[in-house]
Amino acid sequence: NAEQYISSCGGVLHEKKYTEYSRVVLAMTAIGKNPENIGGYNLLMPLADFEKTVWQGLNGAVWALIALDSGNYDIPINTEAKVLATREKYLNTILEAQNPDGGWAISSGDSDADMTAMALVALARYKDSKTKKAIDDGLIFLSAAQCEDGGFGNGTSESAESAAQVLTALSTLGIPYTDVRFVKDGKTVYSNLLSFFDGTAFKHLHSDFSPDLMATEQCFYALSALKRFEEGKTALFDMSDVSVKSDADDSFGLQGKDESVKKTKRGEAKVFSDVSGHYAQKEIEELSARGIINGKGNGIFDPDGCMTRAEFSAITVNAIGLSFGECDVF
Repeated sequence: NAEQYISSCGGVLHEKKYTEYSRVVLAMTAIGKNPENIGGYNLLMPLADFEKTVWQGLNGAVWALIALDSGNYDIPINTEAKVLATREKYLNTILEAQNPDGGWAISSGDSDADMTAMALVALARYKDSKTKKAIDDGLIFLSAAQCEDGGFGNGTSESAESAAQVLTALSTLGIPYTDVRFVKDGKTVYSNLLSFFDGTAFKHLHSDFSPDLMATEQCFYALSALKRFEEGKTALFDMSDVSVKSDADDSFGLQGKDESVKKTKRGEAKVFSDVSGHYAQKEIEELSARGIINGKGNGIFDPDGCMTRAEFSAITVNAIGLSFGECDVF
């Protein structure tokens, strides 16, 4: 669906809001797809245009840096850009936008918890002294901005999204939500976030009658960030543990391995009578074309059947291009 949509709009997700590219880059990276070739378009290319990326404000720079760092991507050369983007430019844009109170605002004005938390997430992987001070000052602001019930809000209204952004920032920085700086009257940002849950989803404000989609999305990924932190995994937006695949490269998780590993070449897919319309039809036919799977015989694949240990072993050997004679286990 993403490929079809991106192709239908000629690779232009938005004329002005370049955070559209950043969030799709994050989504593609998370599911193991290469954002440099989605429907024939390089979604990193717009982020190489510094001026257009930061046009919409600080969040443009913040999410561009988060997206680029999610897969440690090189910034491509955008020949149409007046000012070529670099990580240093995005980093400096964030640092220079910090207010005297230690927080950040989406544009000029008072600092707010949401933007401050997002900026801290973008800065988290950078360890120089200037960045460290900015992070420390940002944490001081957030601690001071926290309400007595553990929550955060713009103006007088606490929101689930604000709590979600702060919880994500703390988890990304490796700071427990029980840190003394973020416990107010026995309440934490975690307990505050859960207070927006109505039994089915998350509300935007406590006073809302029904849950909110954006609040629910942000609360879910904040809880994911917390879970990853507590389990010792990479941070939410650090997707270095994801094997990024592309049609041009090996599609089965082999890229980055020893070059001696043989990659299968694509031939003609076998025709299976029982996969037409199946949700995995495309993948089954691709694996068949590469000689990795052969089906059950007589034109049958049995896409919903169970895989035997022998079949798993054969598929593994076929996927890495070995013959049985090359593999000692056989």
